[in-house]
Amino acid sequence: MPLTKDLIFGLGRTLGKLHKLSSEFCPVNNNRNDWEETACWMEDVLSTFPDETAAKSELSILKAYFSKLPTTKENFGLIHYDFEPDNIFYNEITKIYNPIDFDDAMYHWYALDIEQSLDSIKEDMPEEQVEPSVNEFIKGYRLEYAISDEMLKLLPIFRRYVNLYGYVRILRSVEEKWNNEPDWMINLRIKLKNLLDRRKDTFTMPI
Repeated sequence: MPLTKDLIFGLGRTLGKLHKLSSEFCPVNNNRNDWEETACWMEDVLSTFPDETAAKSELSILKAYFSKLPTTKENFGLIHYDFEPDNIFYNEITKIYNPIDFDDAMYHWYALDIEQSLDSIKEDMPEEQVEPSVNEFIKGYRLEYAISDEMLKLLPIFRRYVNLYGYVRILRSVEEKWNNEPDWMINLRIKLKNLLDRRKDTFTMPI
């Protein structure tokens, strides 16, 4: 289904509702990691890769930055992390959006969820449609929950966190190799290697 203006507005509104619920949520048992615990996990994984100096430096930069970023009940809480159209069931009759796949949920700034969702919406979208789509999404979001312009300016930094986390997960997943791997796996390794190289090129830029 193509992403129309109304659908993008609805996605933003749904994420705003989700974050509003999260801001009021008080778990009995907090069994989801926060950004710092996830960063520590990345640090542990990278410690086994001596040549990953750029990724280690990127992690240090982001940890230092986020450690100084204010966390409040309004801007920080349990996020979906993978809020993209593929993980939203939409009922055309009732106009209800139902998010699925909360496997990667963690405690982070709500703005990271916004960045993740916008990134998936903008994928393969013509350049002239990007800004109107972003505006429509934010308009829908703000109908349900507040997000400051100052926090929205930080979306590129949250993208760096996402890119690094994805990089480390891929790095770890392709570490183990087997003899006589099938062609599809060999081709997949090549694609993942190219993806890692592209992401590595973005590491260690000043904030």
